[in-house]
Amino acid sequence: MRIILTIALLAMLPLGAAEPRPRVPVVKTAAIVNVGGWVQRPGPMVWRKNLTIFAAIQEAGGVTKLGSMRRVKAVRNGTATAYNLHDAKAKMILVQPDDTIEVPQKNLLGR
Repeated sequence: MRIILTIALLAMLPLGAAEPRPRVPVVKTAAIVNVGGWVQRPGPMVWRKNLTIFAAIQEAGGVTKLGSMRRVKAVRNGTATAYNLHDAKAKMILVQPDDTIEVPQKNLLGR
């Protein structure tokens, strides 16, 4: 009897009908910027529009006592550029998603 009932139920399904697939939520990942070196809280942070190099360092807790703001490196697409963040123009340089900012250690002269 069970076999007949199973066959009858299967016969009612349309051909090619598949089991419903569970819906997987699509998670949109945020663009990030990595800040490392001599900052209080190194690591990734969420990129936002109009984020500057200086603001990214401040969001990472600022430089430590041994960190230098004179030779901050920004790496974009494999190309590194050093900036002196004591210069007002350099503070305003915008960061792009997936950039890496590296704060170096001070040298013997404290720079």
